[in-house]
Amino acid sequence: MSLVKSFNFLSATLFCLVLIKQTNSQFELCETKAGTFNATIESVTGCSDGVCNFKMETWVAATILITPKVTSKSLVVEGFAKWSFLNIKLPHVRRDGCVGFKESCPWPANQTRRRLVWFYIPYLWFEVSPTVRFIITNDKQQVVACFESVVNLIK
Repeated sequence: MSLVKSFNFLSATLFCLVLIKQTNSQFELCETKAGTFNATIESVTGCSDGVCNFKMETWVAATILITPKVTSKSLVVEGFAKWSFLNIKLPHVRRDGCVGFKESCPWPANQTRRRLVWFYIPYLWFEVSPTVRFIITNDKQQVVACFESVVNLIK
């Protein structure tokens, strides 16, 4: 009987952990301690009701508002996917943020801008739920914006 109770407890615990993970899957701001930006995510294709499901081999669009608190002569955009012990740089992310955001640089401080950002979801042989992180820095390596979320990559 003790083995059955242990199994039931373990099953209930795993179910709760999966449920918590699924309800907290929206993109969140990261690097907020830097104090160098305010940002908001208005919408992300494939995210609804706290869950982000991205179909492999498709493009995903995100609408963001960014208010940098620092001036930027140039912008550098990087995207990473972390899963287990792997940390992979995302392909097809335009490194030059001025070109990617179709902006004229320099970006002045305290000026809010709304941008539509596209990123590509590559094909994998298996479905996975990595933590995805996008970070935008300026020429002085100060964080201009940072977004992070656990997403579900589905076929």
